[in-house]
Amino acid sequence: MANRENRALNYISTCIRTGSSLILLVLLMITGLSAKAQTYREAKDLASKGQHEAARDLCRKILAKEFDTDVATLMARTYAWDGKYDSTRIWTSKVLNQYPDHWDALDAASDVEYWDGKYQAALNFCDVVLTGNAADEHFMLKKSKILHAMGQSDLAAVQLETLLKTYPQNAEARNDLEVIRMDLRKNWIRLDYYLDYFENSSGIDPWHMTSLSYGRKTAIGPVIARVNWAQRYGIQGLQYELDAYPTINKNNYGYLNFGYSDVSFFPTYRYGAEWYHKFPKNFEASLGMRALYFKTDQYYTITGSVGKYIGNYWLSLRAYVTPDSTGTYVSGQFQARRYFSDAQNYIGLKLNYGVSPDERNRYSQSATYLGLQSQSIRLEYNHLFNKVWSTYLAPTYTHQEFPYKGYVNTYSLEVGIIRYF
Repeated sequence: MANRENRALNYISTCIRTGSSLILLVLLMITGLSAKAQTYREAKDLASKGQHEAARDLCRKILAKEFDTDVATLMARTYAWDGKYDSTRIWTSKVLNQYPDHWDALDAASDVEYWDGKYQAALNFCDVVLTGNAADEHFMLKKSKILHAMGQSDLAAVQLETLLKTYPQNAEARNDLEVIRMDLRKNWIRLDYYLDYFENSSGIDPWHMTSLSYGRKTAIGPVIARVNWAQRYGIQGLQYELDAYPTINKNNYGYLNFGYSDVSFFPTYRYGAEWYHKFPKNFEASLGMRALYFKTDQYYTITGSVGKYIGNYWLSLRAYVTPDSTGTYVSGQFQARRYFSDAQNYIGLKLNYGVSPDERNRYSQSATYLGLQSQSIRLEYNHLFNKVWSTYLAPTYTHQEFPYKGYVNTYSLEVGIIRYF
C-alpha cells in the first residue's frame, strides 16, 4: 500500500513539474467520482439489507458536500420503507423542484402517495412520466394499480389492455387484468349445502341446510339476498335474509343484515349492523351488534373484531358479548387465511369458542343456549377456476354442549359453488 501511494505521489509531482495540469485535473475528477459512486453504492447496499438509518447517515455525509439526486432519492426511499411519509415527501420535493422529470424521484413520490392512500396525488406523478413517454411500461402498470385501488376498475382494465399490446410478455399485467375483470363482474349466484352429523350416542338425526343467494355490486357497495332451507328434528323451514355492505369512504364501510323466518329453530327476526374502519399498516377493526327475536325469547349481542394483513396472510380476532338476566355470555373466534393469486384463492383456519349468533347452523333458540359450551375447529378451501366459477369446501369438528344431552361431538361439512357474471 505504501509503495503504491509513493508511486502515485511521484507521478503527481512529475505531472506538476512537466506542466501536465490537465491530466492531473482529469485524474482527480475521476478519482472523486469513483469515490462518490463507491459511497453511494455502500449506502444502497445498506438500504437493501434493511439498515435504513445507517444508509441515511451515509447519504447525509454525501449530501453535506454536494446535492446529488440519486442520493437524495435513496434517502427518500428509506424514509418511505419506514413509513415516514412526510420525510419522504421532503426529499422527493428537493429533487423534483430542480428536476421535475426525474424518473426515480417521480417513482418514489408516486409510491409513497399510493401507500398512504392518496391515490389522486399518486396518479398525478404517474401522469408526469406518461405525458413525456406514454409507453413507459413501469408507470403504465403502476397507474393501472392506482386506478384499481381508486375503484375505477374499468379504466384500470383499459390501461392494462393498452400496456399488453406493447408488452405482451408482461405476466404481472396479464394477471392483474384477470383480477380486474373478475371485479367488473358485478353479479354472482351462490349455492351452499351444510351437513351436521352427530355422534351415534347423541340420538340426534343429521341436520341439513341449503342456502341459495344472489349478490350484486352496487354503487353503494355489495348487496346479497339469501334463502336458507333447513331440516332439524324432523322439521323443515325457510329463512329469508338480506345483507348489505355499504361503502362510507375509502377507510370505512358497514355491514347490515335483516332476516325473517316462521320456524322455531330460526329466529323470527334477526338484525345486524357493524361499522368497519381501516387503519394504517393494514389493520382493520369493527364494532357492531346482532339482535335475534325468537317466539319465546330475544337477545342482543355486541360484537367487535380486530384484523391485520401480514403479506399474503389475514389474521383476525372476533368477540361476541351477550348480556342477559341470567348472566353475560362471551364467545370468540380466531381466523387465519393464506391468500394465493387473488382473493378468491385461499386456505383458512377458524377456531371458535362458545356459540355465536352468526352461526346459522348452531342451536341458539334463546340467550340461555349461548351459555352452552362449544369448541370447534374449521378448515376452509376456496378456489377460482375458469375465471367465472368458484368452489368452497369447509370441514368442521365441534365439541358442543346440548340441553339435556351433555357434550356431543359434531362433524360438519359445508360445500359451495359460486357463478360470477
